[in-house]
Amino acid sequence: MQTTNRMLRWVMVLFSRIASKRSPVNRKEFNELFYWKGRKEAEGVLSNEHYKYFYTTHFGLDEAYYRHKVILDIGCGPRGSLEWASMASRRIGLDPLTKEYMQLGANLHKMEYIDAPSENIP
Repeated sequence: MQTTNRMLRWVMVLFSRIASKRSPVNRKEFNELFYWKGRKEAEGVLSNEHYKYFYTTHFGLDEAYYRHKVILDIGCGPRGSLEWASMASRRIGLDPLTKEYMQLGANLHKMEYIDAPSENIP
């Protein structure tokens, strides 16, 4: 198992270096997708229950605070960070890798995903 993990890391480093020569953005995207695919493989389903705490209790906010509001998570990733917020009028996740995240299960979430970087919000 450790030998396989070492080989996978070596392959990732090699591909990452090749991608970085083409574009730093490609390297970042490659590494990001590699990470999330690894999490998906390890966890099976990318859970999202922990996000509610960080949007509510951590900041001393009640769920009612979000009622009828539009919530935007910039750089949301594929876990469905706003799934908990069914009281909001809109739940939007913004990420430049949205299309790829759909293949990791994001297509099952009850939130909108917008495929764009934060520098170019539509």
